[in-house]
Amino acid sequence: MAKNILRSLFYLLFSYFIKNLLLLFIKIYTIMFSQIIGNNCRFYPCCSSYAKSVLKKFSLLKAIFLIIKRLSKCHPWNAGGIDEIPHN
Repeated sequence: MAKNILRSLFYLLFSYFIKNLLLLFIKIYTIMFSQIIGNNCRFYPCCSSYAKSVLKKFSLLKAIFLIIKRLSKCHPWNAGGIDEIPHN
């Protein structure tokens, strides 16, 4: 039983660390590169805002899945549009 508690605690701490690391990378991207590239996002909200919101709302694995799904839609043949964050 103690092993399961430690495993759960480790996962929570690891998840918290990775989420904050990803949020830091997003912040660095928006400060440094987003200014240079400009506002060329095809979607609303922009991908960095979407990623921040998803990381804050969902578990680490689901957030990463949703971010990859969103980024895979970002190509010249996609019209874009409103891509809201899922509710559940």
